[in-house]
Amino acid sequence: MELPTNYFLIGEIVNFYSEEQFLADGKPDIAKIKPSLLTMPDNKFWAIGECVGKAWSHGVAMRDRLKSDT
Repeated sequence: MELPTNYFLIGEIVNFYSEEQFLADGKPDIAKIKPSLLTMPDNKFWAIGECVGKAWSHGVAMRDRLKSDT
């Protein structure tokens, strides 16, 4: 998707390859991978922290809470 200043890409991961040291139960483990992110335009690197909730169950509760606030 082309935006005014950049592109936004949407994709589906269909396979991955990793060294065993970065896996837990055969799945990627964020804590073991320790990825970093670069944000623009502030030019800062960020580390990924702890898990703060489950996407679907907590996300639905948050959505419902926001709807009731309006």
